[in-house]
Amino acid sequence: MRKKGIIILVVVLVILVILEAVLFFTMRGRTGQANTAPAALMTQSPEMTVAPTPTEVPVTPTPEPTPTPTPQPTEIPTPTPEPTVPPTPTPVPSQTGTISSDTGTSLNYTVEWKTESLGNGSTRLHLTGKLSSYSLNVMGSAVTLTFAGQSTTCEVPSFNISGSQEVISDMFYGTIDVPTGTSGTLTADWNIRCTYSGVALSHVTASGEVTA
Repeated sequence: MRKKGIIILVVVLVILVILEAVLFFTMRGRTGQANTAPAALMTQSPEMTVAPTPTEVPVTPTPEPTPTPTPQPTEIPTPTPEPTVPPTPTPVPSQTGTISSDTGTSLNYTVEWKTESLGNGSTRLHLTGKLSSYSLNVMGSAVTLTFAGQSTTCEVPSFNISGSQEVISDMFYGTIDVPTGTSGTLTADWNIRCTYSGVALSHVTASGEVTA
């Protein structure tokens, strides 16, 4: 009986081991299916892709184009005209000469003339009167000078000359302007109105040809 009980116990233990092994493998199979199914579902279902938040790109303001300055036209300087230098006139040689009166007495005068070029196509006659006499006492008077239609009157001072020697005195000075190259008669008329050496004198004249 005792041996039989042992055998039964062994059989029970073997059965328990078998059951336990069956239960172990059963539970293991379920656990594998449970773990496999979600994996399959996850494999079949596409993952939701979360779009990345776009990075805000800073907007750089476009610079306004700088206007190109319109070039100003370059002013062309007006050339300074060269000054026109007038030709230097050829100097006209000065000419001199004399004309004299003839009263028939020792009282006479001489007109010394001299030309001067004025450089503008004109010539000036310088006229100087010289009185030649011995004793003479006359009041102031005048001499009229005429040449080529031009005339001038010069005052003659009073003279009070005494003695037996001839005296040369300054009498007058005057000028006449005429075109260069003018030729004609130069005339001097002295309005003296006196008596000298018994000769009545009123107009003492002197004349001669002159080229200015």
